[in-house]
Amino acid sequence: MNERTAKMRFFETDDASKRYVAGRTFFHPLALARVKSALPMNVLSDGLDVGCGTGLSTVALLALARKVIGIDRSRAMISRAAQHENVTYQVATAEQLIFDDGSFDLVSMCQVFHWIEPGLALPELSRVLRSPGYLIVYDNYFLGRSTDENQFEDWFLHGFLERYPTPDRGLPSASREDLATFGFHLVYEDSYANDIAFTQSQLVNYFLSISNVIAQTGDEIGVHEARSWLVAQTAPFFEKQPSIKICHRSPIMVAKKGSVGSVFAASCAD
Repeated sequence: MNERTAKMRFFETDDASKRYVAGRTFFHPLALARVKSALPMNVLSDGLDVGCGTGLSTVALLALARKVIGIDRSRAMISRAAQHENVTYQVATAEQLIFDDGSFDLVSMCQVFHWIEPGLALPELSRVLRSPGYLIVYDNYFLGRSTDENQFEDWFLHGFLERYPTPDRGLPSASREDLATFGFHLVYEDSYANDIAFTQSQLVNYFLSISNVIAQTGDEIGVHEARSWLVAQTAPFFEKQPSIKICHRSPIMVAKKGSVGSVFAASCAD
């Protein structure tokens, strides 16, 4: 087991998969709709979703591919993955794919790019992609700000993050520069604001599902203490309204394997 793999094992438990199902939002269709509208891309045949978690990103990829395989290193995540007749799941990692060369027209990675080892994963992704083929990398960053509650940002920075700091991932994250190093050409880049409304229960469940909290709550007692603290801490933000909007920023990169040709889209943001 390498250093990065050891750092990531807290996502592999049954408890983590339960929290993931309860806490994660289904923002994925928004990002993929922007890709579909920006690029002259028909619905392709075969898609691969790397780091699929509980399958939200996998099912969403059916907007761009007729058949999709989702892979994740966590068997527990796979066991709770969303079902669809055109989706299958397998336990595997980006660094050691179990597919033949040229098996896919499209690969997506949602909230995964910062976890991979680029020197191992990107050559593997290139290997299983047909030429031409597309790699879509996207995320939905929780910015820790609310459009409804001005004090939320201060609490997030000095309350939540002091108690539950971002865990060390062990190695540098993959970057856009790594794409070119391994033969991918960036053909589309986008970043858009995505404010999401949370009830208090939804916000607490979201926090319980992220690595900051999972890394420090490995048993039932730890989860109970974390939930109780989060409920008490976030209660003031919901005294006047049933939900609050939390600011997110959603970056998208689409890279192409093979000749760029006429496929190009300018960066856009809103």
